[in-house]
Amino acid sequence: MPCPDEGQLRAYLDSPQPSLERAALAAHIAECERCSRALGQLASAARAAEAYLTPAALPDADAALVRFRAAHMRPAEAARTSQGARPMFSRKQSGRTWPAIAAVVVAFALLLALPPVRAAAANLLQIFRVKQVVFVPITDERAEQLKSLNIDPENLFVSKPTTTGSSTPQTVGDLPAAAGAVGFTPAQPAALPAPAAQTSYKVWGQQSASFQVNVETARSVLGALNITSVSLPDALGQQPITVKVDPLVESTFSTSAYTVTLTQGRSPEVALPEGVNLADLGSAALQVLGTPADKATAMAQSIDWSSTLLVPFPAGVSQIQQVSIGESKGLLFAAYDSETGQQHGAVYWQHGSTFYVLAATGLNDNELMAVASSVR
Repeated sequence: MPCPDEGQLRAYLDSPQPSLERAALAAHIAECERCSRALGQLASAARAAEAYLTPAALPDADAALVRFRAAHMRPAEAARTSQGARPMFSRKQSGRTWPAIAAVVVAFALLLALPPVRAAAANLLQIFRVKQVVFVPITDERAEQLKSLNIDPENLFVSKPTTTGSSTPQTVGDLPAAAGAVGFTPAQPAALPAPAAQTSYKVWGQQSASFQVNVETARSVLGALNITSVSLPDALGQQPITVKVDPLVESTFSTSAYTVTLTQGRSPEVALPEGVNLADLGSAALQVLGTPADKATAMAQSIDWSSTLLVPFPAGVSQIQQVSIGESKGLLFAAYDSETGQQHGAVYWQHGSTFYVLAATGLNDNELMAVASSVR
């Protein structure tokens, strides 16, 4: 048989289930020195990335959370909750710090590392839709470094981004109406702590945005962070990047004791200019987030950038941790409101090309995870 390509070797590593095709491939690899060596290199890179991404035991770092929130977080709710619900994080934060960090993270992680699934018309663009997520811890020290860059987010773009579609949700009467509005049947939690006394549904229509990256500014960011192992191509800024967000649905379930809100939809679709090396961009994103160059290179070679999105989160904070929901990896946020005595939490995860954000008030972490695990 002919030598397999890199994608087939990756599939061989990732799919241990026996099959005739796998057996034939195994026999070929055993006899082919080139393929055996290539497989070994892929396996080694995968082990290095797995070792780096496996979360260590997180300490009880309430003080670290306070410092991080005070210094780095711009107010943002993990998901919309019912009217009157308190946000998970305080709004008394600096409005300057987070945009500086977000500008870098968005430019190098969220927008540059989304996965291609088909070529656009005239082969000018690559179309991306995320199917899996890699969570990358970012330390307080790295966050301070990014803040000190004093980047104006507008300078990362050639012109002001344009958007289309309404950001105002529409309330619908029931689940079938929500399904009809968004074009898919929304998943629902099968195990709430107690039957909901009230249920409501909101839908958001399709939205899109378009912008063009200022490559020189992006390169200056890499230079300021002393990232020299990768470079950004001119092609990155030669065509607009477009982002399409498909319709979303929000389901809210509440009693006098709790409120649970599930937001879900297909992951955004992003079109990047052709000629952009995704592994290089992935390595740049990892290094911007604080990953050492050698580890970033190993991870970038082992990650399938045709289906992966990087999501940064603050390291060493016990209220933010990686979790598993079925076979999917997720991120759990938790906070206690001393004024009301209520527990707030949210968990984000991705299954295939669908993302979920489950936010709750009045549930502890175990109860929140039980609800998330029951979403079908």
